Amino acid sequence: MGLRRAIGATGSSVSFQLVSESLLLATLSIILGSFFALQFPLLNVFNVAASVYIIALLLSIAFIYLLVIFCSLYPGKQAAAIHPAVALHEE
Repeated sequence: MGLRRAIGATGSSVSFQLVSESLLLATLSIILGSFFALQFPLLNVFNVAASVYIIALLLSIAFIYLLVIFCSLYPGKQAAAIHPAVALHEE
């Protein structure tokens, strides 16, 4: 992030990169987790209606995305606020 700031990237682009990378990793994880979570209603593991599983899965996906966005905004804001000269001066 510091190198991008030093070569001229704006603070908002650095922040956007951090948030988008976090969302990309979350999306890949959600796809993998959803594959395994969808096995429960297909195999009828707990004798619960499939609609309960689907609603729970959608709510958890929404919660994960909200958590990822909120947890990546603060570090993104901090990375965007770094002055380019200070970013390169760190040892």
